[in-house]
Amino acid sequence: MVILTVDNMLRYLGACVVFFAAFASAAPSQPAPRPADLVLLDARILTVDEAFRTVTALAVRDGRFAAVGSNEEVRRHIGPATRVIEGRGRTVVPGFIDTHAHLHYSTLDIFPQRPWKYLANLAYGVTSTHDPSASTQEVFGQAEMVEADGS
Repeated sequence: MVILTVDNMLRYLGACVVFFAAFASAAPSQPAPRPADLVLLDARILTVDEAFRTVTALAVRDGRFAAVGSNEEVRRHIGPATRVIEGRGRTVVPGFIDTHAHLHYSTLDIFPQRPWKYLANLAYGVTSTHDPSASTQEVFGQAEMVEADGS
């Protein structure tokens, strides 16, 4: 029979604290994620998440965002084959979509190899357009140039 005294209770409590502290320190840390293909650090990245945060780093794996956050959070995604780009404070914005662009005005169905209208849109961050009045032959002709890497 154990007599419950203050000394016994303190010893028991101390043993419990040591026991739980040992398990807490031995808890496995979060495993490292698969390395990213590309990491951008030290940039000013405007996100389109729920809070429209501005972050400093991002990681891309298999053509998709793997992480977006602080430099410290994203550095975990760097592996031996990861391409790391220093942003040096430059701003990164998401691609914009222009859903009503009139870009089809060409002469005699001759397509320039590098249409200035598309280059101007790219300069302003427009990565996708929809031209509601484009003729079918132009749409297919331009699509073939894009697939052939002609523009």
